[in-house]
Amino acid sequence: YHEGYVLQQTFSGPNLNTSLVFRESLKDSVLWERVAEMQRLLLGQPKGPLSALRHREEIYALLQEVDAWPCDIGILEWAGRVAETVCCSNEARQFWEKLLTLGDHPHARLGLARLALQEQDLARAAIHLNVLRDRFPGKVEGWVLRGIFCIQEQRYAEARVAFTRALSLDEHDRKARLGLSLALMGLKEWSLAWEMCEK
Repeated sequence: YHEGYVLQQTFSGPNLNTSLVFRESLKDSVLWERVAEMQRLLLGQPKGPLSALRHREEIYALLQEVDAWPCDIGILEWAGRVAETVCCSNEARQFWEKLLTLGDHPHARLGLARLALQEQDLARAAIHLNVLRDRFPGKVEGWVLRGIFCIQEQRYAEARVAFTRALSLDEHDRKARLGLSLALMGLKEWSLAWEMCEK
C-alpha cells in the first residue's frame, strides 16, 4: 500500500479476478488506510490470542469496525483469518459474512463452519458444510469439518466417508487421519483404527 499500489480481488461470475491498482485511483482510499494500519500493528508479532499481543486495544478497535474495511475479497478474507487467529469470534463471523455478500467464497464458508462447530451450533454448521460439499468439493478442510460434524452427531459411517474423502485429496492431512481413526473407533472397527494410528 505504501508503495502506491494495492492488490484488489473481485468476482466475475464464478471466477476470481486479481488486479494491481494505483492507490490514487481508489474511491475508498481511507478504508485502505485501515488495512495498512492493521498490517503495521501485526508486523513481527507471533500468532496467538489477542491477550498475548502488543497493541491489542488498537487491533481490537480495528476489527470491531467491520463496515469500515474495504469491500475487497482478499482483504476481507485476510481480516477474517486475523480475527479468528486472535480469537475474536464475533468479529471473524462479521468479516466472513461480509465476504459472502461479494460472492460465495470457500474460505468464508470454512470460517463460518469452524465457528459454528466451536459453538455447537450444528444446524448453522450444516448449512455451510453442505455448500462446501456441493460447490467446493476440492477443499480438504471442508471434508475434515464435515467429518467432525458427523462425529458430533455420532454418525460415524458418514464421518468415515468424509475423512476418507479428505485423505484422498491430501493423504498427509493430520486432522483427517486422526478423524478417520476416531470414526473407525466409533464403528468399533478397532483393528483398522489401530492401523490408522500407526501410519
